[in-house]
Formats: sequence, C-alpha cells, structure tokens
Amino acid sequence: MLRILHVGVTGDDVIELQSILSILKYKPGMTDGIYGVKTAYAVIQFQKDNGFVSDGIVGPITWTYLQRLMATYFIYIIKPGDTFYKIALAHNLSLSELLTLNPEIKPNMLMIGQAIRLTAVNITDPSIRITYHKNGAYLPYILTSTTSSISKTFKNVKLNYPQINNLRDSSKKQKINELIKISVLEVLNGYKDSLSSLSLAMDYEIKYKGEDLLSIEYLGLANMNGAAHPVNVIKTTNIDLKKEKQLSISDVVTLNDSFVEKIRAGKYKAYSSNLDIKAAGALKDVLNSYSSQDLLKSFKQQTAEFYFTKDSLGVSIEVAHVVGDHLEMEIEYKALDGLLLVKPQ
Repeated sequence: MLRILHVGVTGDDVIELQSILSILKYKPGMTDGIYGVKTAYAVIQFQKDNGFVSDGIVGPITWTYLQRLMATYFIYIIKPGDTFYKIALAHNLSLSELLTLNPEIKPNMLMIGQAIRLTAVNITDPSIRITYHKNGAYLPYILTSTTSSISKTFKNVKLNYPQINNLRDSSKKQKINELIKISVLEVLNGYKDSLSSLSLAMDYEIKYKGEDLLSIEYLGLANMNGAAHPVNVIKTTNIDLKKEKQLSISDVVTLNDSFVEKIRAGKYKAYSSNLDIKAAGALKDVLNSYSSQDLLKSFKQQTAEFYFTKDSLGVSIEVAHVVGDHLEMEIEYKALDGLLLVKPQ
C-alpha cells in the first residue's frame, strides 16, 4: 500500500509522484525523492484542477487518481533491474522510440520509482483529465484534446476541441464526438465565403463534465483581412450525454421576462482580465441598453450561447465591440427555481 506523502518525507514513492506530476505538465521541481515546497505546490495545483481538497497531501484518493492517470496515459514506473532496453522489449517498442518519448530521461541514470512515457499522448491542459464526479465515483470517460482538420487547408484557422475517449459504448462515443465536432465548426458559418481571409484561433474550457451533461466554452479572436478591428468570439457546446443530443437554451430554461430579470441580477463573469466592464463601472449601463424584448429575442435564436457550471447557468450576450463583443452572466440554479428545465445532476 502506498503511504501518505507530505512535505518533509523522502523516498522512491516521492520520486514516482514527482515524475508523474512532471509528465502531466505540473512543476514539482527536481525529481530527487524529497517532498519539498515545489512538490507541494504542484500537488496543490493538481488537486485544484481535479476537484480534490487542495491540501498538498497525497493520500489514498489522490494516489488512486494518479494511478488511473498512469494507466490512461501509458505511464510506466521504473522498478529494480529495469533498463530502457528491457522496457522497450517488454512493451513492443524500439529503443529509439522509447528514447524519443522520454528526452529528459537519462537511460544510464534511471531511478527506482521514476515515471516514463510509453506512448505519445497530448497532456497539455490540466483540465483534460479522467473525470472525477462530486459523489466520489469516476466517470466512465476521459476527455482528450484535438485540433480541427480545417487547419490543414486554412493555415490561419485553428480550432481546438475535446473528444470523449474510453467510453465502453463505441457507437455512443462516436455520436457524441461528432456532435462536438459539428458544433465547434459552426463558428465558421459566418465566414464561409471568406475563410481564406480569416485568422482565427479558438481554444476551449470544460465548464462542466458529468455523467449527464458535458458543457464546453470556446473563446477566440477572429480577424479578417482589411477589417477595422478583430472580433472576440465565443462558442458553446452543451451535450445531453444520456439522450446523445445537443441542447439549445430553450431546452434548458423557460425564456420569459422573469428569466431576463434573473440575468440582470446575475453574476458578471469577465472572460479577460484586460476587459472587465463591471470594474470599469459600465456593466449596468450595458445591460440596461437592451430591453427585455431584445434579450428574449436574442436568446430564442438557435445561435444563443450558454453553458453549465456545477452551480450556475452561464448566458452570453452579444454587445458592442468597445465593451468586448460579448459578455457573460451567471445565474445560480437555486435562483432559477421554477424556470430551469435541465441542470447537472
């Protein structure tokens, strides 16, 4: 049984922890088997990213999760007597492949407990992990990142989006992944006749992931040749995983004057630290510039953008470029009592 790790302990299991965290793109400091402050900070960040108590202590829950990640990302732990040659033979790899996968590892200085890669896996976003549900159960899928193939034709268009993996039902996985892909490509609908003149890079954040719902927010900056200014772009995708369908906002909430008032009283969510209209004292004026009828009309459009979080519904409002092109308001589910039709379980 793996012991509990904390600041001050040393050993091969600390080496294992440090090298796994390094592979997962955290920064635990030197892989030296000493649980110091840098290792503690890396553990805390890892715990925060994955919804655990962020106390910097590696107990049974954090260890179990790390072991799941090791299996998912094909991470191997060095054991007594291991050499790169033996490991390569045992896992049907060439020695050159294993060296290429682990350029930072010195084959003649392997340490017991050290973690190495056995396959090339994209592990760049700490939010893309095996999903851990609030009730303590692991969800039956993981999320990995990919880039739209449209980038091969239009070099200045880059759309990153997630895909579901490790779902037992392959047909369901394929359908959900196709829904995600189709949804992100919808951001190009307004540029169909001018893609060659478009520069657009969009990345995503998983706003909510559960057994029932998957909610994704994409943010980017679009620039057309000859345009007066670039445009801040938002796109959202909300998938009902059980029904295998993409949700519109009318599926989720009753659209009426009461809902609009809830939005006006909601929490403003700045998408950039450089553009906070609430801090600038402009939020109330911007919201009041739209009548309830204007907002309802925009929400009834098929292109209305929204997202789920664990405790709130986020809604996007199109605004003037001078105040950011779009703004987001979040309303707690408990404030939408009687209006909410769908929420995370």
